[in-house]
Amino acid sequence: MVIKVFGATYSARTQSVLFALEKLSLSYAMHSIDMQNNEHRAGDFIASHHPFGKIPAIQDDDLKLFESRAIARYLVSKYPGPLSIPIDSASLGRFEEAASVEYSYFEPAVSRLAWEMIFKKRVTGQEADLSVVAGLEKEVRQGLDYYEKVLGAHEWLGGSVFSLIEVFNAPWFSLMSGQLGFGKEIESRPLLKAWWEKIPASKALLFVDALLN
Repeated sequence: MVIKVFGATYSARTQSVLFALEKLSLSYAMHSIDMQNNEHRAGDFIASHHPFGKIPAIQDDDLKLFESRAIARYLVSKYPGPLSIPIDSASLGRFEEAASVEYSYFEPAVSRLAWEMIFKKRVTGQEADLSVVAGLEKEVRQGLDYYEKVLGAHEWLGGSVFSLIEVFNAPWFSLMSGQLGFGKEIESRPLLKAWWEKIPASKALLFVDALLN
């Protein structure tokens, strides 16, 4: 059965789910949700797909799931392949540490920066708060510095192999290297630059990255 994806292709969190689906070579159907017209907040969507009115969500046979990271973990659990989560304790610990860094520190800083610099004026008509932007840019740089350090010890952010950690991070790096103007920050860190240059080498990630650009 084709997996149904409910989201928006410009959404970084939807993109991470699409990245995983493409990498696993799974068949899926994209059901675009009209965020501008608040389709995600409609009663039917909340009742059927996401109780908090967010995206993305999926339906796989009779199973319905929401939250991008939960969806991705489900996919690699049900459909083993190139994104399998490590099972030995050391590799699993390293993987979960990297996943926690992305979830707890990196994603919040980048997504809030995107709100201030890109979406705030579109949605509210208000200009970006430059003091907030400066603080968030500092947090993002700290995240990039940490990733540079990690890549000094391992080829990929989650360890020795390409994993969901790359899938989780890639949409945010696409956003940073494009609309957020952080391309030079990435290029100034040689290991991170080399890591990011390898990402488009994945046909799956290149395909979904094209949705953003």
